[in-house]
Formats: sequence, structure tokens, C-alpha cells
Amino acid sequence: MGNVMENIINDDDYVDKVLIDCELKKLYEDHFKIDVMDRSMKIFTREEQVERYAKNLAFWINLSNKYRQELIDNGKDEDFLKQDLKLNMMCKKGNDIYHQTVINYSDDSTMMKDIMTRLQELED
Repeated sequence: MGNVMENIINDDDYVDKVLIDCELKKLYEDHFKIDVMDRSMKIFTREEQVERYAKNLAFWINLSNKYRQELIDNGKDEDFLKQDLKLNMMCKKGNDIYHQTVINYSDDSTMMKDIMTRLQELED
């Protein structure tokens, strides 16, 4: 599996990934007015959870769509978009949230439906 330092040294994009990750965390914090490093325990109602998950998904979808459109408006082609590290990281964060939502609520289909319905409302 190799050690962590070896992986970092062999990753040409490591510094860019760290900088982009910091930028994305800042955008997230500014948007939601929260500290992403806050690990305190909180209790949410079902309705609050639906809203939190839907808004989180909407944030990453909208952010990646906006950035993708900026790249297209600046003349970037599909091949460039597929290779763009920042766009890929945005999409991955959105995908990770979606997959975590599915895992968390795999046995609660009404919760998933409510989250997806609310997401659709936010997108409209």
C-alpha cells in the first residue's frame, strides 16, 4: 500500500488538491455559516435533516454547475472539463454526500424521497 509520504511525493497534484480543498471548505463555510472543523454533537429533527441533506446536495450541484459553465464560457472543451482538478473535486464532494445519504437512509425510503423532493424544490 505504500506509506503516506511516498504517496504525497508521487502525487504531482498534491499541493493543488490541498489548495483547492481549502478553497472549497471556505466556500462551504461562507455559504452555510458554519465551521467545518466543528465536531460537536448536535441533534436534528427529521425535517431539519431533510433540509440539511437537500441543501448540502444542492450546494455542491450548483457550485459544480456554475464552475463548469464558467469554464465553458471561457472556451474550455469537454476534454479540459474532464481533466479539471477543481471541477472533479467539486463533483466528488457532491457524489460523496449523495452516497453517504443513500447509506444513512437505505432502510428509510420515505426519508430519501423527502430529501430528493426537497432537493428538486431547491433546484427549481
